[in-house]
Amino acid sequence: MIVPDLPDHIFQLLEVNPQDKSIMIIEKNYKNNYVEFLYGRKEEVNNTTLPENIRENLIAKEKIEYINYDKYINYPRRELATLLFDSFGISRIYFSNGEVLSLYANNMVTGIVVNIGSSTTRMIPVFQGFIVIHAISIRNIGTKHVIENILDHLNIRNEFKEISQHLVYLIHKRLRLATEENCYLSLDLKTEKNKWHDNEKLKKYINLYDDKYVILDDIRYIAPEILFDKVELSTSKKKGTLVDAIIETVQKSDIDTAKNLYGNILLTGGGSLYSGLEERLAKELREKIPKQLEARVISKQNRLISSWIGGSILACLESFEKRNLWVTKAEYDEKGSSAVDRCI
Repeated sequence: MIVPDLPDHIFQLLEVNPQDKSIMIIEKNYKNNYVEFLYGRKEEVNNTTLPENIRENLIAKEKIEYINYDKYINYPRRELATLLFDSFGISRIYFSNGEVLSLYANNMVTGIVVNIGSSTTRMIPVFQGFIVIHAISIRNIGTKHVIENILDHLNIRNEFKEISQHLVYLIHKRLRLATEENCYLSLDLKTEKNKWHDNEKLKKYINLYDDKYVILDDIRYIAPEILFDKVELSTSKKKGTLVDAIIETVQKSDIDTAKNLYGNILLTGGGSLYSGLEERLAKELREKIPKQLEARVISKQNRLISSWIGGSILACLESFEKRNLWVTKAEYDEKGSSAVDRCI
């Protein structure tokens, strides 16, 4: 096997021989078949690699029976498998979902992963290690909207016209880190507002660039409130909060799993780093769900890399090896790139 002349590929950087290694790939997509999940969701459909005619039909909720949707949905997975097997000669590969792996990292196989990313918040219900695809809920709100609130509050956008795009990028990055460290969710907005009255000690000074400092005042707790704003829910199309979206996800899952789902709500993603989010979410959930159900919200310190930790745990399990879940080079040679479609 001839490895291509790519001086910066990961195997050279790690100083390992790819032919001796097994690789687990963490995916963002939701399993093999998520056509039903995409129906009618214009923004999500347009973010896929599907051909235009298929995107149009999914947006219109019309399925073309003679088109193999799986072929296109699994296309990135198959292409990556082909590259790793043919060009690098790896021995085995497996594809898994990041949300499921995050649960594994926290010793769970059932629960709801609330992943607050840059532009979306995803509620992914998982039962016994399998994603309940039809119950996935997505809100088009994330950390970038928190930063947008702060930029509007600071009123510094006009200055971006006078500086380079690279510097603008650095400002956004510093603001993101500053929000993760200094912004928080309050349990009671009225109480928090009173606490800020004439209290200069609560303000934070942030160096954006070249000793240009800005002040984060009560925007520290106001900006993240957008994460709880009412937006259209995935299923009912009614407007609801983050808590409503979680409840909708549970209601779309099997009723017998409700107790386990509410009892294992795992926070991941950069937006989960805001202080007070865990307590605020648990408080509002308890106010809305039946009293006999317990809402337990979990946010571990390692949540930014929880999917990586979960993947490491899964790959080392003896049961994973015994069940022959790895897709081997021999299986790939026999079936082609479609061999990786069986990864769950």
